[in-house]
Amino acid sequence: MQASELRFSEVQLQKFDNNIFATAQVVPKQSIVLSTAIEGRANRVFVEAGQFLSKNQIVATLENPQYAMQMLEQETRLLQQTDNVLQAQLALQALDQEQLREIKDLELRLSNVDDDLARNQEFLHKGIVSESQYRRWEREKLNLEQTLDARSTNYAAQRKLLVRQIEDLEDSVNEIRNQIELAGAALESLTIRSSIDGVLTSLDIKVGEVISPGKEIGSVDNLGDVFLKSPVDEYFLPTLVKGSNVSILEGENIYQGVLTDIGKNIVEGAVEARIEFIDFVPDGLAKGQSFAIRINTGISREALGLPKDDFYSTSKDQQVYVVNAEDRVASLKNVSLRDAGGEQLEVLSGLREGDLVIVSSYAEMQPRAKIRLRGKLRP
Repeated sequence: MQASELRFSEVQLQKFDNNIFATAQVVPKQSIVLSTAIEGRANRVFVEAGQFLSKNQIVATLENPQYAMQMLEQETRLLQQTDNVLQAQLALQALDQEQLREIKDLELRLSNVDDDLARNQEFLHKGIVSESQYRRWEREKLNLEQTLDARSTNYAAQRKLLVRQIEDLEDSVNEIRNQIELAGAALESLTIRSSIDGVLTSLDIKVGEVISPGKEIGSVDNLGDVFLKSPVDEYFLPTLVKGSNVSILEGENIYQGVLTDIGKNIVEGAVEARIEFIDFVPDGLAKGQSFAIRINTGISREALGLPKDDFYSTSKDQQVYVVNAEDRVASLKNVSLRDAGGEQLEVLSGLREGDLVIVSSYAEMQPRAKIRLRGKLRP
């Protein structure tokens, strides 16, 4: 093959700005999934995908008559149990009034008997009061004491039973109220609303369709407040620094950003970088929209390089033809190259300084391991 038909370049030591080129996607800071907590049949849909929604705006309504009936039954049960609590409280109040009145009466009678015994004890010694009469007062006192003790014990037992019954009924009322609150929230989920301001990015629901609990029927994204996320090759991890300036490229437009966070985990050979726009955010952003980015590390270094010529876009598996000047044979060699931005490629591996590489397009070359060259070699 005539060497004059080809372009050659020599691998040389060059100075590279340590910029990192990657692709980033738009991610809303606020994003919600629309779903229902219970099964329901869609009876109305109020909006369309792509529409801007205000917070609490209704997207669709569902119905579940069986669940609504269960809710009504729970509310009826709550009324009955609340009435049971009231009746038990009234019974306790009546018990307190009756028993306390009887106990007070017994205590008063016992006090009078005590007074009689104390007053007549001296009369007993003087023979004014008979011993039999005095013993009757003592027996009356003992009987009153026993009656008072039995009545107090019985009252305490009855009161304890009623108080426990009221506590159980109140616990039951609270449990029913909690169930109604949960059921109410579930029924409320049949009215599907947007909990944020944003764009209805997707919507998948039709009138008459039965929607299962938790099924995603759409999503809302606040595209007024977004960031970019980008997987960056772990090779560049040592040079990634929070606060680095980032150029965000869209055609001929360049927006400014800043690197605000670097992921701690390496996934499939990459770390996730988070980029925030500075000052100006372009209009009309879409979730998942891609931008080319250049992370400006502010560092330069020397490395082997080649010009970004036609071979780079036509070489498969980053194989290049390296020329042996002595026997004038170009042999395929596996290399690793990185786009360093502009017109330069950085050589990561596979080539040495001074190697002569064919840099014209490989598309017209017949696939072969070696090419014999004729004519003068001109790097």
